[in-house]
Amino acid sequence: MRKWLMSYERLRHTNTPNEFWISSKYDIQGLPWQELQQIYLPELKMCWGPACSALKKSWQAYKAAGRNGMYRADIAWRINAIQKAMGIEKSEFPELEGMETSDEEMTDEEIQLKKEEREDAGDWGIEKPEESYTDEWSEEDKQLRREEIAEGDDWFD
Repeated sequence: MRKWLMSYERLRHTNTPNEFWISSKYDIQGLPWQELQQIYLPELKMCWGPACSALKKSWQAYKAAGRNGMYRADIAWRINAIQKAMGIEKSEFPELEGMETSDEEMTDEEIQLKKEEREDAGDWGIEKPEESYTDEWSEEDKQLRREEIAEGDDWFD
């Protein structure tokens, strides 16, 4: 324990940045923690400080789920999402291999293929109701539908 504590104190007082905490999105090098924790991350709708806390808790949950033999791909995905929003290097997880990546990491050709697959599959089989009314629709149904369209409250869009 003493060896670890000495190593921790030595690293804490050096000014060399840890290579895993170099952000590609934000200039965080040399910022004091009081300023750094106030940087707003719009993708996460939180500041840097709470994002660090969420990342730490996610890693703890990932490790605990691994010890207990539980499913942890969702936790791995959350860790990667936080890391991406912070602009730090994303970790690799065996649970995420072969899973769909975000459009940002895909080539134009892959994005086009993915779009065509969705169109062919009919957006995963979810069919939107027809906009035209049939004889089976009551006047109340038609009025409700018009109001939903006007308000943009389509839960399936």
